[in-house]
Amino acid sequence: MAQLEFSALSFEDLTPLQVHQMLNLRSEVFVMEQVCVYQDPDPEDSTAIHLLGYAEKDLAAYARIYCDQQNVWHIGRIIVAPEFRNHGFSSSLMEESLNLVLSRKASHIQLSAQAYLEGFYNRFGFEAVGNLYLEDGIPHLRMIYQQSFKTAV
Repeated sequence: MAQLEFSALSFEDLTPLQVHQMLNLRSEVFVMEQVCVYQDPDPEDSTAIHLLGYAEKDLAAYARIYCDQQNVWHIGRIIVAPEFRNHGFSSSLMEESLNLVLSRKASHIQLSAQAYLEGFYNRFGFEAVGNLYLEDGIPHLRMIYQQSFKTAV
């Protein structure tokens, strides 16, 4: 299996094809596979950094990264296409996402993780804070990057 080649782009720098690929992948997994009916494109898309991971010409992995008004960085919409799972791409995607955020001198990083993936995110330095909650009917945990954990709680 090929390695991922990453591009980190603002919304304005995405090509129409990349926007289509990104929204198609997010819809395929978050709406269809996970059976969550919700409005996927949202205001964060226009200000986010879109991290696209390509295997050859196929969009295999994606994450959306943005900083909110409280200077908290969010890594979300973390996804690997079904046909590219079990090749280590999710780890590559998380490493690339963290490197991108940390290169911006982020002091607070968080994500909203599906509860069953807590152990996966722990490996990258994230710790769960607060209680389990439902997001679109799926149990989630708020997780904060360990480096900023003590000051963010």
